[in-house]
Amino acid sequence: MGAEHRGAADRPGPDGPWRVRVRDEDGVILGAGVLVGTGHVLTCAHVIPVAGEPAPSDARSAPSDARATPPDTRVLVDLVCLPDSPTAHARVLDDCWAPPEGEKGEERGDVALLVLDRHLPDGMGAPLRRLPVSLGREVRSYGFPDGAPAGMWARATVAGSSGPGGEWVQMDALVRGNRPRRGFSGAAVVDQATGYVIGMMVSEFTEGDAGVSWMLPIETIVAYVPLVSEWVGGDVAVDPTLARDFDSWSQDVGFARQIAEWFARAVRGSVWPVVTGGADSAVAANLRRAAVLGSRELRPPAVGRAPWPEGTVPPVGSVDLAMDVSHRTVEEVARRIADRIGLPADEETEVVGRVRNDPPLMTVVVDGVDQAERPEELISEVLRPLADRGLRLVLGFRSESSPGLSVARSWQSSHPPAPGDDTASLRRRLDELEQRLAELAEREDEVRRRRDHVATRVTAVPAMPERASRLRMRWGSLRVADLDRDREWVAPELRECERSVSRALARLASFEGRLDRLLDRRRELRGLLAAYQARAADHGLAEDDELDDAYRAAHATLWTAPCDLIAAADRVARYQRAVRRRIEGGSGGGWR
Repeated sequence: MGAEHRGAADRPGPDGPWRVRVRDEDGVILGAGVLVGTGHVLTCAHVIPVAGEPAPSDARSAPSDARATPPDTRVLVDLVCLPDSPTAHARVLDDCWAPPEGEKGEERGDVALLVLDRHLPDGMGAPLRRLPVSLGREVRSYGFPDGAPAGMWARATVAGSSGPGGEWVQMDALVRGNRPRRGFSGAAVVDQATGYVIGMMVSEFTEGDAGVSWMLPIETIVAYVPLVSEWVGGDVAVDPTLARDFDSWSQDVGFARQIAEWFARAVRGSVWPVVTGGADSAVAANLRRAAVLGSRELRPPAVGRAPWPEGTVPPVGSVDLAMDVSHRTVEEVARRIADRIGLPADEETEVVGRVRNDPPLMTVVVDGVDQAERPEELISEVLRPLADRGLRLVLGFRSESSPGLSVARSWQSSHPPAPGDDTASLRRRLDELEQRLAELAEREDEVRRRRDHVATRVTAVPAMPERASRLRMRWGSLRVADLDRDREWVAPELRECERSVSRALARLASFEGRLDRLLDRRRELRGLLAAYQARAADHGLAEDDELDDAYRAAHATLWTAPCDLIAAADRVARYQRAVRRRIEGGSGGGWR
């Protein structure tokens, strides 16, 4: 099965031969579909009749839990743009059936991929593409409503995410009366500016003449039926290096909540510089995690059902592009953005200027800014112009001392503050920080008691890291600050204080592990001593005076409180070597 990937330079037309009509075997129109490749059709699952259930309708009748496997229904597929082409028969392909799931009003999914009974010539498939479904995009769709069996166009503009779990994208009709309706389900949604198919019609608002309908974006479709990706152009929204090591839990729940809130509520032009530290830090891991959870294609299906920490999951579709720009040139970053927004960008094209000229409104994560090939140029030539045109940017820096960080922070005075940095949010986070500081102080008390216990049993116990009192003083300074007047100082200081609490808790856990290992080492040495004593006895050496002296020296050190583990390890090793020499027939003379 050959994929029909299209380069960004190959601009398709919106009126290709890929528009199809789906009928039942009696000839009744069920809805629309999209020809992909040379032998498959993409449509809505609710378009396909299921034995024993009501006839399909655009109102999306309540799903049945028994519909886990695709129906064996055969449907007719008409290539309406090729009137001389004979009707094909089709059925749902195995593992490509995602019916609406959940209770009424929360019916996620609704995707079906059909396989035709014959192959069609190459080049007829629809130009599916991953594109940001940004506010204000003008789109068009071709469906088969009552009274127009040959089909008709409807035009609309993108209004924003909505629907079950935020998976759908709402569209508002451009012309009153010319709106998608029953017979449009499964129809391609075509981006007017580029000609690419960016989604599929899934439902309409049936009350009155509101002119509201909804689509499933291509990336959501791929999440439900991965096979569709074979015919989709454009790179995945999240760079592979940012999607690596994705995990469902967070080492820093406070930061996870903060970034989820930012993705959900930040206004146009918001810029948030984040100091992540190393690529394997908890902050960097949370940034990667949020990018994956905020994407449509990579977000795991279990997110909508599994118990996640409250407030840590960003809305689906809240991240349009996430890039790791480490070691990338300005031109490479610009080309990545160009690919994402569907701009033609071959090697001869001056792409930097085109990317910043008129980009769609997007939310973009740019990680490793200070590790790019020319960070200052990247910031001035690409990132700042994007922010000035209203894009929301999260900028990840590895180090607090990065030259570009102060530049990025200076933008915040000319752009609205992120929701996590507004006065109400700062007050809430200060209250949460107070609770976390109380938790840190309680944990320090517990670990201090544990250290005192260990110190009575072994020597050289390390000093305990104690941060609660100093962090409490920093919190006090933040609490008395004027949050409106001093926000530019309070916001980054509060973020650093929040991270310091997380690091302090992590250090306590690590320190407690060191304490456990000290007692484990003493237990291990005692076990070795006992094992070699038994081995000596098995070889008739229980009454050997020289071995007995070595054993007693090791035993006395191990059972003296506090135990000197270094000395004990040395004496146990001496006893082991002596036992081995005597068993192996050595002279036993002289200790090494």
